[in-house]
Amino acid sequence: MGCGITARKTTLKYNDLPESLKDLRLAIQESVPHGHSSLKHLSEDYGSWSSIPDGVQRLYNKHLATEYSRIGKRAPEAVIEQPEQQLGTLGLPDHFVEMSSDELENIWILVHTGSRKPGRKLGEYFTSVARKEMGVNAFSLPNVNLAYIEESSKSFRDYLAAHGWAKKFAKLNREMILRNVVNRLRQFVPSRVRNFKGQLEVIDCPHNFVSKETHMESELYVMRRGAISAKLDEVGIVAGTMTEKSYIVKGTGHDKSFESCSSGVGRTRSTS
Repeated sequence: MGCGITARKTTLKYNDLPESLKDLRLAIQESVPHGHSSLKHLSEDYGSWSSIPDGVQRLYNKHLATEYSRIGKRAPEAVIEQPEQQLGTLGLPDHFVEMSSDELENIWILVHTGSRKPGRKLGEYFTSVARKEMGVNAFSLPNVNLAYIEESSKSFRDYLAAHGWAKKFAKLNREMILRNVVNRLRQFVPSRVRNFKGQLEVIDCPHNFVSKETHMESELYVMRRGAISAKLDEVGIVAGTMTEKSYIVKGTGHDKSFESCSSGVGRTRSTS
């Protein structure tokens, strides 16, 4: 839930970067937990914080803790312990931190990640609720994983609340990673540009979310999974690969696509 990409345009130019990016890359890797995360053995869990930074805890307490507690009271099996352990972490398999230059050699920083294990747990829970509430009717669907929750039900309202929380977690997660990357980058650029602006332009573009919209004169809940909103002139991000560019795009508002666009350029190889 809430997975997406946030891009920041900086005031740095391509020539401001060090000739070799190896040390910078290693420094970023050290400041952003990444990889598999099970939460079973935190001391060996490279995908989450072994010791939660004060800034992470404050951000979680301010923006996320109260609502997550409410979700847990309504559905204890939908939540995990210490979700803040994953705030500011990247995950896997195709989540990434990217540094790119545009056609004018401006440096952009992109982060692709989502709501991590808390979001996955919520998704798994509501998928099981949908199957349970549909009962035998789920087997009439092309795939039981297409089971759905009735809009008029309490479960649907609970789902929307949980989805909103996960989307907020995901956005804050990307923002925290970007902050850490910018701080590390300052250590590797010349002193004359060390006080560069890290957010000359900011684009946040989720590609795994639900939105209530009107299309073709009908009010709908649009589920975009691996797709971005592309309303007329809406700015979005289409992710590249390790060999392909990422693109900052503007939507065309095409009705037949429900004003949506693919979130990535595609790939020929597995992410594993």
